[in-house]
Amino acid sequence: MTKKEFKILEKWAAGLGYRLNPKLEYKVKNGIGGIYAREDIDRYEILYSGNAKSIFNDDVTDMIGIPYLAKVVMEYKKGSASDINPLFIAFTPLSTLKKISVYFTSESDLEKLAKLSHSAYVGVMKYKSRVDEVVKLISDELGGDYDSDDILYILLNSDGRSWSQGGFNPILDLFNHSNQHAMSRTLLSDKITFGLGAKRSYKKGEEVYNSYGLHDVYHYIEYYQFFDSNDYTFIDISQRLDFNLITEEDKLVFDEVKKRFNVTVFKSGDIEKYKVNEQLLLSAKGPSHTLVSLVDIMARKTKELVDSPKLLKPKDYTPTYIQWIRLLLNSINLDAVTEEELSESIKPYYKACVAEVDVLQKCLDWALNTDSSAALLATHEFINNLENQK
Repeated sequence: MTKKEFKILEKWAAGLGYRLNPKLEYKVKNGIGGIYAREDIDRYEILYSGNAKSIFNDDVTDMIGIPYLAKVVMEYKKGSASDINPLFIAFTPLSTLKKISVYFTSESDLEKLAKLSHSAYVGVMKYKSRVDEVVKLISDELGGDYDSDDILYILLNSDGRSWSQGGFNPILDLFNHSNQHAMSRTLLSDKITFGLGAKRSYKKGEEVYNSYGLHDVYHYIEYYQFFDSNDYTFIDISQRLDFNLITEEDKLVFDEVKKRFNVTVFKSGDIEKYKVNEQLLLSAKGPSHTLVSLVDIMARKTKELVDSPKLLKPKDYTPTYIQWIRLLLNSINLDAVTEEELSESIKPYYKACVAEVDVLQKCLDWALNTDSSAALLATHEFINNLENQK
């Protein structure tokens, strides 16, 4: 996107209530566009403000879904006659997506990825399946003569550029991601507009970041086509493990888990399984609150323990925790392929696997050798600070 195109986009977005602080500007450095300080910026200064309107200028009340995406496809086909045509200026062309999106990963690359990491391979296959399913749903919603490539173009850009509630945001989209350097969010005085504030001061020329959320290392590659090994690294167990429902104890644990977590039940062959649809995060400093809660529940193997109000001590649940970490470590083989062997779309997985092994080893050390109570307190503070940045 050129500066001239950015000005067109910025003017259109401002008319919808999406406003960028005039002290910021859009620049392309090393082939990557981002938002930079055009002059010094003080800490706590509001860098972005936006109202609760969508790009269609209607109120945002629900999570975006198939009707919203179908409407964007229809507008895209109108070309310059569309009221939202400036939105597409910043979109990644489909020709580029075919080179960098894991959706287009070849069979030979999938075989290499499976050797490197079973979890990564399963993640890509699930992502490809999900995209195919959503493309079909959008096509059915449109009910007309729409090219599948146009639908795919909108959907893949939506995955990397839209927000679950509100959809596409043409200004927020321009900030690159960092959990480590993200802005903080706040509701402004009118109680309608929300803003993103500077958590620290910026010097002229520095890049300003936003957070796309705390996600598993593979999520950033699947949805945003990048992995930053210098950022905070998280391993999401809910994206890695399914839990069997075979014994009465399994079902007892499942009933307790259902009370606290969003759970999906599914069949795998003849075995009924459940998946916890939450961010059960491992970081270099240990497990998140939600992961500690889940392990706490799963460690209670009798009816008496499930009903007991007492909380388990770290030493009571570390065997389960250690078992998971070792299972995840065994699913990665960094010697199976070299980074150079991988195509552009899956090359980031090698760095992600290196980071994943590092986090898992540190977590294993945490469980085996650290004063668990002190580590838990440190982890809670660490995760709380990150969640407060959202």
